[in-house]
Amino acid sequence: MKIERYLFINPNYSLQKRPLAFKQSPLVQTLKYTNIGSLPDGFIGKIRVRTGDNAECFLNVIKKSLGDGEENYSINNENGNIVGEIFLKIKKIINYDRLQYPSDPSHVYVSDLINYSNPATPYYKNLEQYKDIGIRLMQIAQRRSDEAMCNGNIKLIAKNESKEWYKNVIGMTEEFSKISKNNYGFNIHNPNSMILPPDAKEKLSLLNGGL
Repeated sequence: MKIERYLFINPNYSLQKRPLAFKQSPLVQTLKYTNIGSLPDGFIGKIRVRTGDNAECFLNVIKKSLGDGEENYSINNENGNIVGEIFLKIKKIINYDRLQYPSDPSHVYVSDLINYSNPATPYYKNLEQYKDIGIRLMQIAQRRSDEAMCNGNIKLIAKNESKEWYKNVIGMTEEFSKISKNNYGFNIHNPNSMILPPDAKEKLSLLNGGL
């Protein structure tokens, strides 16, 4: 026996009269689920930051490949002004001495991190102040470290005025022991050489909501 089903529609019913259950906010193309390394140069997405009075806003991220594993990421406001940028280099080490390095020494080296919108930095350019710029740039460096199979490791040489920020906010530590001194009592290594230890990787990725 064949059973046919019919859909009866009331001709007087209008879909336009149906009340909306909610109003959907516009989607923002953030970097949360983005493979940054696979994207071409140019605009790659937005990041969530705060203005000086803690209002949430989104700024544009621009990628630029510099060759030989070096990359630049800048954060631009809606006027096209760069409010912060980071220069990094992917250092994926394939063959290494396992006796000298018990763990993989691959890392992303941050050669420069600059915040132009923070009045407390020497790079301030009289721009509108935004918070979380430095954190977002370091999260981009960590994402690139993970994508390049560098274990999320990050290294840099901190400036004296920013060293405590890297330690207390980002969770980095000094790469070399303070007892690494020569016979004359001088440090063999730069005491401002900083690394991101494995137990701080997740903390950085989640800091202030993450990318």
